[in-house]
Amino acid sequence: MFDFLNQLNIPLMVLPLRAIVLQGLFLLVTIAIEARVMENKLGLSPRGSVQFATLLNLVSTVGGWFLFLGAENFLPESGRLELINYIFFDDLSRFSGSQLIALGFPVVLGLYILTFILESQILNLLLFALASKPKLKYETTQVQYDRQQRYKSSWTDRFRMNTLLIANAYSYTAVVLLLLVTKSMRTGAL
Repeated sequence: MFDFLNQLNIPLMVLPLRAIVLQGLFLLVTIAIEARVMENKLGLSPRGSVQFATLLNLVSTVGGWFLFLGAENFLPESGRLELINYIFFDDLSRFSGSQLIALGFPVVLGLYILTFILESQILNLLLFALASKPKLKYETTQVQYDRQQRYKSSWTDRFRMNTLLIANAYSYTAVVLLLLVTKSMRTGAL
C-alpha cells in the first residue's frame, strides 16, 4: 500500500491510526458542541462560533500532544511502556477497573483544567489580535435587538470564561461517553 514511500527512500513509521481516528472524531464532536454553546451563550454567528471553537480546539489538541510527548520522556520505563501500549494497542490489562477509575479521574480532571486554561488564554489572545468584539448576528425585532444589546454588554471576561467552562464541560462529558462506548464495543459489553 505504501510502496511509493519505499521508492523514495522514506522510512515507514508505525502510526497510531486508532488514536488519530479517535482524535479526529473527538475533535468533530467537541467543535460541534462548543460552537453551539458559544453561539447560544455569546450570541456569535454560527460561522463565527465554529471558527472560534475550531481554532481553540485545534490549538489545545496540538498543545495536549506536545504535553503528552514531553511528559512521556519523564515517565519511568514501566509507565512509559504502559502508556505506549495503551496508545497503540488500547490495552490496559495491567490495571483493574478500580485502579483505572482511581487513576483516570485525576488525569481527566487535570486535563480538563489545563485545557480550560489554555483555551481561555488562546481566546483572550485571539480577541486581542482581532482588536474588536466578534460580529454578532442582528435581528430586526425589538426583542431581538434588546437581546443583542444584552449580549454585547455581557461580552466580558467573566462571561466568556463561564461560557468556555460550560462548553468544555459539555464536550469533555461527550468525549468520556464516547470513550466508554468505544471501549464497551471493543470488549463486547454493549
